[in-house]
Amino acid sequence: MNVSHETDPAENPFSPTDPPGSLTAKTLETDPPQFSIYVPAWNGSQWLAKAIESVLAQDYHHWELVVADNASTDDLESIVAGFKDPRVRYHRWTTHTDLYENFNRSVTLCRYRWVQPLGIDDRLRPGCLRKMAQRIVEMENAGVQLGAVITAARRVDPEGQLANARYYGANGRREMADGLYDARRWLLSETERGWAPWITGTIAIPAEIIAEMGGLFRPEIGSSADIELALRISAYGSIAYIAEELLDYTVTDESDGNSRAAMDRAGGLSVPTTAAALISGLRVHEHRRNVTQEERKQVSRAIAHAYLRRAAQHRYRAGGRGRLYTLRDLIGVVRYDPFRLLSPLQLLFALTILVAPSDLIARLLRNPPRVPLLATGLGIVLPDPHN
Repeated sequence: MNVSHETDPAENPFSPTDPPGSLTAKTLETDPPQFSIYVPAWNGSQWLAKAIESVLAQDYHHWELVVADNASTDDLESIVAGFKDPRVRYHRWTTHTDLYENFNRSVTLCRYRWVQPLGIDDRLRPGCLRKMAQRIVEMENAGVQLGAVITAARRVDPEGQLANARYYGANGRREMADGLYDARRWLLSETERGWAPWITGTIAIPAEIIAEMGGLFRPEIGSSADIELALRISAYGSIAYIAEELLDYTVTDESDGNSRAAMDRAGGLSVPTTAAALISGLRVHEHRRNVTQEERKQVSRAIAHAYLRRAAQHRYRAGGRGRLYTLRDLIGVVRYDPFRLLSPLQLLFALTILVAPSDLIARLLRNPPRVPLLATGLGIVLPDPHN
């Protein structure tokens, strides 16, 4: 194990030591993609060993693993020291920063071309890196400029049991086909209903794309910065999406959609974080290519739905700020619906959210099952009663 302290990044963190070779005749044997997997860790000592073990257990061996300690009070260094594989490194930052800033500064520690962040409580599933590498080789042999390779992820509880219902809630899991997504197709896919089946830890990005973007996350987006990142990457290159679930994402009260939605409600932000991510992502696409009217309409619809979802949550969920904030979000619905995408029934639903007693709203959304089913038929994106 190698240990470094404070600012000891690679001399040129965005210049990979293993640049891509010819776009023809690549194989995993002759020109294997190399991954820099990094764990931006703050405490969480109960999770770290399993995360490291999941990387060591891979049947693909062209990787390094960097644990970037965000000035933890837990002794993470001794946990890393227990693993004698020289590909596993530890780095401690002496100053603590917020989650997304730690992601951003820790990427400078990575030395290989394909950079993949891994949450401390996440686990790579068997075959993950090999299957990602194989997809990279296939795409590069076909001459495709990749912005990222992304896989689906399982949602599990801390005991490893499936936790899809808890994570996805009333809005469900978005179905995405395996294959190659160009900028337009990915943008449209990310604005469809339902929560994405991927997660940050299933994204591997070329270091040169990170450099061109000027970094990884935009902390000002808030808790939906991962959504904004995936949208932004797709403006720089195509997304190779693997529909197989190749990572286990641990759903806890601190890490799942519950905390994201609660922070969004309680923070008093004028724009829901999901909407902020969509607005930012669309601007990047508009800067880099010609965006169609169809794309703008679908992004506008998704933004309006984000406002509508939070408007209801302000009436009946913990941290909600009542009718005044509901009214403000409903104004946002109208503002970001310039194409009049919402139907009269959806607008009636919005009005009901504003005037109905909060306990009635809660009962309607939780009981009985036919209410979410009816709303789905009307094209209404329901607020998740669990978020």
